[in-house]
Amino acid sequence: MDNHFVASVVLRNRRGDYYMIYHPTIHEWLFPGGHLKANESPSQAARREMLEETGIEINIINCGHFYYKDDMSCALDTPYAIMQEVIEEGSEKGHPEKHFHTDFIYLAEKETELIVPSERLHRRWMNIKEIRKNCNVGNVVALIEQIEIDYQSGRFA
Repeated sequence: MDNHFVASVVLRNRRGDYYMIYHPTIHEWLFPGGHLKANESPSQAARREMLEETGIEINIINCGHFYYKDDMSCALDTPYAIMQEVIEEGSEKGHPEKHFHTDFIYLAEKETELIVPSERLHRRWMNIKEIRKNCNVGNVVALIEQIEIDYQSGRFA
């Protein structure tokens, strides 16, 4: 099976709500994100996809512990998680065959203020209870639950 590289953004506000997008093809609430373009790093793709899909500029929270930069190399932003997901046949526009996504999932803070118009029902802030109720994608719920544990423990305070 083919493997596509994608990047997703988990955007959490101070109240503990998460910004979710309704995916009309698979009828599920997911994190904003999409495919990497040629010569684009995963974190660059995450920023671009978030801006394209939501109009929100973000700051990536680097979840790694190693920082380095010199004239020849640098450490990239470390995602919160990297997951491999099976994408079923016909569930992704432009890619009709069954394939994998290697998903670089970044935790982020918003850089710009955002007001979500009420007519935009396909994008909204959801608390963890709403996500558990409305989302049937197991890895989305599991990630949110772990992120909540990390925030409560002070990891991202």
